[in-house]
Amino acid sequence: TWDIDFANLKFKMEILSAPTNAASPADLIANLRRMGLPINNDKELHKPEPEFIMNTLLFLCEKVEPERVGELMANSKSSSQMVSETCEAGIAFVARFRYLQKFLRKIGIMDFGMCELIFPDPKRTRFILAETIAFVRFREQEFSVFKSQLEENRECEQKARKARGEYEKLKEEYDRLKVRKSEELSDFNERKTLLANLERELEEKQEKIEHTICLLYTSDAADDLLCVDLGGRRLSKKT
Repeated sequence: TWDIDFANLKFKMEILSAPTNAASPADLIANLRRMGLPINNDKELHKPEPEFIMNTLLFLCEKVEPERVGELMANSKSSSQMVSETCEAGIAFVARFRYLQKFLRKIGIMDFGMCELIFPDPKRTRFILAETIAFVRFREQEFSVFKSQLEENRECEQKARKARGEYEKLKEEYDRLKVRKSEELSDFNERKTLLANLERELEEKQEKIEHTICLLYTSDAADDLLCVDLGGRRLSKKT
């Protein structure tokens, strides 16, 4: 459901800057008829009765908060069954007045009181009706914009949820690869250390081998260097 506070700020700026002159009865009648309230003449606007003011305001409020107004009417009927007929009208009147007072405060009319219904002033009544009609029409215009924005927001939320899901998947994959890389790096360092140890051990063994190897020369080798090989074996001469 659409909250009327959504459009309050802009509407309150308009209502506070608007002239306080009441709308003409002809304009009010035309607007109310367009909104579906049958009014035959402007008599009620020149000499408004409490019942006319309350019913007209509730009719306008129902355009904005149909469920709330319906609940109010149902509660008034159910509560009136528990009391005498003398109190029935008074309880319903007070309940509806309190609702109208809260509603009109939301749209910027902060000084709506019981005297507006008990001792109505025609000019003041026309002003309240005109401002309420203006808000209802303003709300209808803003509501269409609100619905389109709501659809856009829902689409953005869906995209955001999808993006968050993909991000979580990528993050899990990244964490998994990070752990795998850490394990592989640890294994690589171990192998590198092992290889370095083997190389060092190999170098040490080669050094030992070099120190233990010596060339054997026989006496023949000492006598005739040109006729023996490095192992001391005599080489045959070809003639």
